[in-house]
Amino acid sequence: MGTERAADAGLQVDVSVTIFLSPTQALGFASGTVEVAFLPEAQRAFPWPEAWLRQKPEYFGEGQSQVWSVERDAGGGRHRVLLYGIVCDGEAAAGNCMRFLERTAGMMFHPN
Repeated sequence: MGTERAADAGLQVDVSVTIFLSPTQALGFASGTVEVAFLPEAQRAFPWPEAWLRQKPEYFGEGQSQVWSVERDAGGGRHRVLLYGIVCDGEAAAGNCMRFLERTAGMMFHPN
């Protein structure tokens, strides 16, 4: 679990996550800002908002979207979080995941 507690409104982190159609084929990646309850840690599950976990456990559960790295920008401001990726079961599921991230989080999709 994270060691840096967020303020009442949460902590804003910049996230980049690859969305996979299969374990070896990527659809593309999403990037954007996500509000989290605590600072993510490398090699742990990303702390997606609880509502997302309930809605889409197949994408945001503990077995998915593990944190690869967390870095603070050079100016000491926001944190950049890179995830290993979300592996979906085929193109339709990957598209659904991507649309969810675009609509719910306002993330931008970057196709391969």
